[in-house]
Amino acid sequence: MAEVYALNVKNIQTGEVYFSRAAIVDVSPTGCLLKVERGDILSPSLRSTLTLSSIHDVGVGFTIEIMDTYLEGVVTRTKPEGKGSFVAAVDFRDDAPEYWRNALFDILPESRDFDDPDDDSGEGSGLK
Repeated sequence: MAEVYALNVKNIQTGEVYFSRAAIVDVSPTGCLLKVERGDILSPSLRSTLTLSSIHDVGVGFTIEIMDTYLEGVVTRTKPEGKGSFVAAVDFRDDAPEYWRNALFDILPESRDFDDPDDDSGEGSGLK
């Protein structure tokens, strides 16, 4: 499976680039799940922490490398995965073009729900 990357994930208000790139590991019609390696974190404030919780509820924008398309959304949650890896769930903005969201969904071979470890229902929480 070829990886799909989000490039230059940045804060849309300040312009600060958080990550040079992040692998898109999952997608739904409402959002995507990004996997970030510590080496791709550019923000000094994020590099010095063990979590990415400081960017929760922050509006971000990024370019989908393979599609050469810019999308924006809001970071809804993050989780350290160990060994310098993190995941960040991003909900797309309501005005994100549906065509591009569907195209992104189609280029990832296996999309599945992002399981929330705090969800006791036994069902994945999706990316909502």
